[in-house]
Amino acid sequence: MEDIREQTADAAYSGSGKEEAFAGAPDIEQSFERLDALLSEMETPDCTLEKSFRLYEEGVKLIASARQQINKVEQQLRVLNGDGEADPKEQKDGI
Repeated sequence: MEDIREQTADAAYSGSGKEEAFAGAPDIEQSFERLDALLSEMETPDCTLEKSFRLYEEGVKLIASARQQINKVEQQLRVLNGDGEADPKEQKDGI
């Protein structure tokens, strides 16, 4: 039972298993750190309008990637109940 939770958590954080679609994408924590850096850079007085647009575009891509990763983890969590078993509603009787 515990193995299922560990595998789900590992897949969510390591990019392994079904999360391979996000290979090459930064993890959620890295995305938030980069977004913070982008905001700081955009707030500097020497940031040009053109540079602001490039930074904004990068930020939008980071947010989209993080949103997809979060949605995938939320889907996995909906399937599991508190003890790590698959949701009883989705299981057939006797299985």
